[in-house]
Amino acid sequence: MKVCTVLWGICREGIKPVIFAPMILLTGATGMVGAHIALELLRSGLPVRGLRRPNSSLAVAESVFAHYGEAALFGKIEWVTGDVLDVQSLEDAMQGVDKVIHAAALVSFHPSQRDELWRINGDGTANVVNTALYLGVGRLVHISSISALGGNEFGNEIDEDAWWKNAPGNTQYAISKYNAEREVWRGTEEGLEAVILNPSYVIGPGDASRSSNVIFPIAHKGTAWFTEGITGYVDARDVAAAARWALDCPNIAQRFVVNAENITYRSFLDYLMQAFGHKPVSRPLKPWMTNLAWRMEKLLSWFGRTPKLTRETAAVLHKVNRFGGQKLAQTMKFNYRSVSEAVSNAVPFYQRQFSNSAK
Repeated sequence: MKVCTVLWGICREGIKPVIFAPMILLTGATGMVGAHIALELLRSGLPVRGLRRPNSSLAVAESVFAHYGEAALFGKIEWVTGDVLDVQSLEDAMQGVDKVIHAAALVSFHPSQRDELWRINGDGTANVVNTALYLGVGRLVHISSISALGGNEFGNEIDEDAWWKNAPGNTQYAISKYNAEREVWRGTEEGLEAVILNPSYVIGPGDASRSSNVIFPIAHKGTAWFTEGITGYVDARDVAAAARWALDCPNIAQRFVVNAENITYRSFLDYLMQAFGHKPVSRPLKPWMTNLAWRMEKLLSWFGRTPKLTRETAAVLHKVNRFGGQKLAQTMKFNYRSVSEAVSNAVPFYQRQFSNSAK
């Protein structure tokens, strides 16, 4: 592995060694998880080169930095234009880079985006791995997902030892993330140092129109409905701390589940309802009801409307999955933030966002 380069600089006090930290390339730097990782790295004094697509906006990432009172740090990101599907742009972005954190991904459960899911999550990760191998990058930290672990038919807690099983209930997103991990494991066989992180449902400030954040505008308006599923949750700040740790940890060619708590969707919604000043949820959505809803949404999509609910999301909302994040906590020697703390951090950010958009 490459180490910090020590050069000699001249200053008023005389000649002293100046230590330059190796450059870190961060893909997906404009997203919620990427922005939190960038902030964590910069707070640690590490240089960050953020990969952004030609038409991507920096507004959300910049607002995340401002939320934490670190607007000045945002200006220290070295932005480069590129795409994980453009190998030449990846080669350009990785010049002089010692380590890569790959957080770029598409999260979608819409059938119309299946090909894009496979290209961005699968082919894009293959391109990152191949480019890192070609240029001799010291380490790759891959931000995966608990979706890549598959389900557990016996109801046991799902952890790092879970084996993927092909099953009808696997979403296309889950399959694409599993395929992405296969590319990373292939890279380790070819000599790449890599660590995989599998976050659960990430809670934090971000784009309210994307990924799991779409629950915040629903909660802001208020709802009485809930489903009876269970899943894991984690604060975006804890995912960022795990990514920083993984850059230098000795545990290479391993994966770590990043999960703080397993709670019901009802409990999570109640946290949100309380934070937004609404009454707790009280009306259960039964499977037959969500099945009817996604079929109606599909019918409306024929008239140009983007479906708010799909067959896959309807099924996910009723699944009962519990995940184990103890391995990471014990190895890092840290304590996860609670779901309540994560919600208390995120809700004021979205309240400001919704207030500004209403003006």
